[in-house]
Amino acid sequence: MAFAGSKPKVWLKLQGWKGNKFSQEGREILLKAVALAIPSYAMSCFKTPTMLCSEIESMMAGYWWGQKNKERKVHWLSWKKICSSKFVGGMGFKELEIFNMAMLAKQACKLLQNKESLFHKMYTARYFSDGNLLTASLGGNPSYA
Repeated sequence: MAFAGSKPKVWLKLQGWKGNKFSQEGREILLKAVALAIPSYAMSCFKTPTMLCSEIESMMAGYWWGQKNKERKVHWLSWKKICSSKFVGGMGFKELEIFNMAMLAKQACKLLQNKESLFHKMYTARYFSDGNLLTASLGGNPSYA
């Protein structure tokens, strides 16, 4: 599976950083620049399972609040609030499920705009033979893409 390695990679990165004493600003930069970047490529191609998104977000929240090993720290704000925009009091982290849907919408936009591309021709033949992506049904043997 394309995203099977994402969770262990994020976990290893977060565990490697636990020994270092970063400020909240440092933790924010590390989470946004590295931990969110690991599953990005798979998310741009495939619909990521909701459970995987929530597990990765849970690991990130634990790191954000300073959790070490099995020790549980108090999470003073919900992850949803932390993921809201900085303009409304959040930290601007990405909600992975919403980010995944945005990345897939970008691919759909490419399909709609570039009708002469190999990408469009292949998907038209396989998934929406009537030529319209927006009215295509799921089909009998769908892929994650």
